[in-house]
Amino acid sequence: MDNSGKTSILLVLENKFSLLTNLSPTKGIERTDYNVLGHPILKWDFGGQAQFRQNYIKDNRFESTDLLFYVIDVQDPDRTEESLQYLSEILSYFRESDQDPPHLLICLHKVDPDLINDAQTQGSIQNIKTKLQDLIDFDYLTYQTTIYYNWSLRKAFSKGLLKLSPKSSLLDSIMNEFLDLTLSDTLLLLDEDALIFSESFRDKETYELSNIIAPRLATMADRLMKYGKEIEVFEGKIGGWIYFKPISIREKKFYVVVFNKQVESVEEINISLPEFTVKIANALQTFFI
Repeated sequence: MDNSGKTSILLVLENKFSLLTNLSPTKGIERTDYNVLGHPILKWDFGGQAQFRQNYIKDNRFESTDLLFYVIDVQDPDRTEESLQYLSEILSYFRESDQDPPHLLICLHKVDPDLINDAQTQGSIQNIKTKLQDLIDFDYLTYQTTIYYNWSLRKAFSKGLLKLSPKSSLLDSIMNEFLDLTLSDTLLLLDEDALIFSESFRDKETYELSNIIAPRLATMADRLMKYGKEIEVFEGKIGGWIYFKPISIREKKFYVVVFNKQVESVEEINISLPEFTVKIANALQTFFI
């Protein structure tokens, strides 16, 4: 849909914040290339104006889609039904075609910081979720997103990309093994763009805390590198023990973030990290193959 914030999402993911000012509506389709671990991904930004929407379906623009992000503006409840109707038409297109439906991720967008606890906004979100359950008859994911907290967008985008990889389950298995071996509570693997490649956790509290801390540490590490300074390891106590370490895989920077309630586990983390890094590197070598 037009004015739902699709193009703004892409600009934030590319760190092009200056372009958010006076952003013009997308007319038709804008195509850009994105590269993840050497694998080219083609992004299609579909303008949401009514004069374009029907042509996308009629002209088979959704053909060969592997991953579909559908953006719904929660701040515009008057257009919720219109948005859901168009989503229904897209889903009908896939049902009637020979191809399997794409992985579907729905962004409940513009859940801005001052609206997170707003009763009207939360009511709108719950209403949309209920209608989505009636509308969609296959697996899908929903995320609450906002451009004012770009981690919410990166997390959603990461989850979508992971759906494209046949190696996601292998990566998760390696992460779970490391979590058990080190008796840790939460483990995250991020790339230098703060995209989550895998995560494993035991309890929601440490997981949510790690999700608050991790992107800020990754941003700090990135800024320090621009000044010729590099973090070898960062350890701190924040309601538990947080362990942050950059690792290099295929000349690309990744970050391992471990949250542990037991400080004694830090030694085991350091001992186990080299073998863990090798396993992760092997899995990422052919992540999209």
